[in-house]
Amino acid sequence: MHWHGFLQTGTNQMDGVPGVTQCAIAPNATMTYTFRAELYGTAWYHTHYSSQYASGANGPIVIYGPKNNDDSIDLGPVMLSDWYRDDYMTNIRGLMKPVSEGGPINPLTNSNLVNGKMRFDCSKTNLPCETAIYSTFAFTSGQNHLLRLVNTGSNAVQKFAIDGHVMQVISNDYMPITPYNTSMIALGVDNVRTLSSTVQANLRTKSGCARTSLVRIPLLIITSSDIC
Repeated sequence: MHWHGFLQTGTNQMDGVPGVTQCAIAPNATMTYTFRAELYGTAWYHTHYSSQYASGANGPIVIYGPKNNDDSIDLGPVMLSDWYRDDYMTNIRGLMKPVSEGGPINPLTNSNLVNGKMRFDCSKTNLPCETAIYSTFAFTSGQNHLLRLVNTGSNAVQKFAIDGHVMQVISNDYMPITPYNTSMIALGVDNVRTLSSTVQANLRTKSGCARTSLVRIPLLIITSSDIC
């Protein structure tokens, strides 16, 4: 298990990279990781064996420290990730398939997840399928909110925006930065941004949408998802 962005000063053996800093953990075995959080901010953890984390073996980390804005409402991590119906090993075998056997086969993204949730068009598959719900976040009108964006995907840049709102980016990974305003945030794989946004009152509706799109480099946008 790798702890993204942790310095691991004096605890290199806890960095979680099999074949580099430790032996792989055998099936049904356990390992306890012990290390110091030397920085504060937002990050994530994930397995470092092959592309295993693409099948969901990952999660967010928040190390709390001094706040940039004491009035902000912290909405917590917002995990953005491409999603594949095939398991990671099937996709890896396709990618590594020799040209002489029709390879490589580049896996196509089936959906785009926000905190593990997103709708999927069940008419596109013969497999058991139920229409899922969107991820939702509770905003207070007129208040400043903190969102901790993490791209936990495996193959695409995420482009994140909130309808009708300008966002202020205040940190990159663990590093506070000179704040800047933007209407769209691009996140590469493994990339983390902490941002704040003030949600203004809307007299016509009590709900709104955030949108994130997948961009496959160097190809075009292939999937778009909403948080409404």
